[in-house]
Amino acid sequence: MGFKIAVIGQSLPPFDEAVLDSAREIGIELAKKGCTVLSGGCRGYPYESSLAAFNCGANVIAYSPAADSAEHEGEYDFPSHGFSKIEYTGLGIPKRNNLVVNNADAVILVGGKIGTLNEFTLAFRARKPIGVLKDSGGISGTIPKLAELCDFNSQKENIIYAKRPKQLVAKLLALLRPKPEKPEAASEEWLGGIREEEPWEATEDEVAGEDEQGDTTRRNETGNDE
Repeated sequence: MGFKIAVIGQSLPPFDEAVLDSAREIGIELAKKGCTVLSGGCRGYPYESSLAAFNCGANVIAYSPAADSAEHEGEYDFPSHGFSKIEYTGLGIPKRNNLVVNNADAVILVGGKIGTLNEFTLAFRARKPIGVLKDSGGISGTIPKLAELCDFNSQKENIIYAKRPKQLVAKLLALLRPKPEKPEAASEEWLGGIREEEPWEATEDEVAGEDEQGDTTRRNETGNDE
């Protein structure tokens, strides 16, 4: 089963067309990697990522602030198409943000304002890996400074930044994958007191020395010094 990645960010216009394209690319890349895409069910950049992932066959889950579909579509004016499942939480905004972040293995931030800032702080406090799409507007440009000011126990090391969606997704997933352990060197005790040596290869100088020694031996055997 793939990782669960929440896409958070700007949900209200105006939107940047280039960032909309990048949000779609993020969804496509997450789908290619077999990830489940999570969001708050809103419009904007998170929805473009969700819809693109859904159209590529990914599992896409929305955590709606609404109690039912009527409230979701009516009061919040949120879309219902493009999700594998919509969880109607009835928690409103911002309380449903906790579910979006807590159910994710990592978070991708695309632009955004105060709601996105709330989700970022939840993810930051929970030490979730966070990927920030650079130059995506909103609070994205302030994240490095915020992380520096609020850092403790090196949480800022869990944040990566990239301008290209493919690179952003790759770097974020690399943070989630366990690091391979280095094999321990065999001890002398385990080897029975015998230390293993590296395979020996003669150097050019050693080969030349052997040839000279061989010539000397042959001269001694024949009595010929030439």
